[in-house]
Amino acid sequence: MIVRASAILLLVGVVGSCHADRHAGAETGKGLDAMEVPLQDVASEGGADVGPRPDEAEEVVNPADASADDDAGSGGCPSEPPIGKVCAQAELVCQYGTECCCGRCYPSLVCECHGNQFGCYYTDACLIPGCPDAVEVGDPGTTDAADPGSGDDAGQAIACGASPPVFPEFDESCEQDQDCVVVFHEVNCCGTEVALGIAVSAQGAFQQAEEVCRSQYPGCGCPAFATEAEDGNTAWDPAQFAVKCQSGRCFSYVVGAAPRCHDVDECEDGQICLAPGETLPCGICREPEEACEKDQDCEPSQVCEWVTGACLCQPAMQCVVRCDLPMGSLLPPCQQGEACVDGHCVAQACVSDTDCPWLFWCDPTRETCARRTCGTDSDCAGGRCVKGLCYDSLGTCSYIPP
Repeated sequence: MIVRASAILLLVGVVGSCHADRHAGAETGKGLDAMEVPLQDVASEGGADVGPRPDEAEEVVNPADASADDDAGSGGCPSEPPIGKVCAQAELVCQYGTECCCGRCYPSLVCECHGNQFGCYYTDACLIPGCPDAVEVGDPGTTDAADPGSGDDAGQAIACGASPPVFPEFDESCEQDQDCVVVFHEVNCCGTEVALGIAVSAQGAFQQAEEVCRSQYPGCGCPAFATEAEDGNTAWDPAQFAVKCQSGRCFSYVVGAAPRCHDVDECEDGQICLAPGETLPCGICREPEEACEKDQDCEPSQVCEWVTGACLCQPAMQCVVRCDLPMGSLLPPCQQGEACVDGHCVAQACVSDTDCPWLFWCDPTRETCARRTCGTDSDCAGGRCVKGLCYDSLGTCSYIPP
């Protein structure tokens, strides 16, 4: 007979805690606490001791030690899983397949001899919701770990499969561009990477830590996103990434792409930081024309609204196209956090934060959705903090027109 340790497959988030079998073998699932045999220590896979070794167990036989002629009744472990077969050696335990996650490796299928018949079950070892244990850089029990004396960052925990993931920081200080190097850090089980700028002296320690990190991600079978640099731009070709020494620290960027920004401090001299959707100011402004006071002053297809862009020297009431008219575009006529009411784009009404879109909150004084304020990206629940407000992407550095 065959018994599953877990019959329900857990769908785990792609970023940071996606778990599946990275190696060939039996299918996987949840069940670490349900295992009745010791888990094997596979140091070559970057794992640590997680239980007694096979020679310390009651009697665990690896099928690789059995000959191809062994059958289920010969007293040894057959080369193939003996599901439903008879056996002669009581308490015999055989393990099949390998699955690795969180830096450790486990058998995929376990078969035990009870009452002259094998009972088998899948361990489902790698469908856990997160990696509970971190690998210490410099731990002599892990072959992929960095040497404790390899740099200031040695000895920090690595748990790339955990949620949130844990990965050490590396020296970014510099005096000139030649002090820096671009490195690529994997950030999820899909294989998505980020390009980082670090000091050349820290490159060796980073590579050792990155090997440990990558060994903790199983293969998820999902497509990777484009690699993102620290300037906020993305690219697929590693050759498009470069690094420079900016304000005393190494900073990665995509060659030829417009610089991205959190604020004006990340832009070059003479540039400003435009938030997503913000229009570039005009060098020479113009006086507003055809001003209106109310909707009735405009054509039937228009409404009267305050207009601040379009290179006007000052805000003015002008006739604009109604937001409730079909425009032949897939894009919504109003911005995120707004609703179309009687032809006008107005702040979306709300009672609680759940009534508002991502990166917005419900302002109780106005009972409308407002963009969240922030100090850093971490305040924006997966978004970016640009000029004190949360957006879904970074701003863009741009020169002011003459």
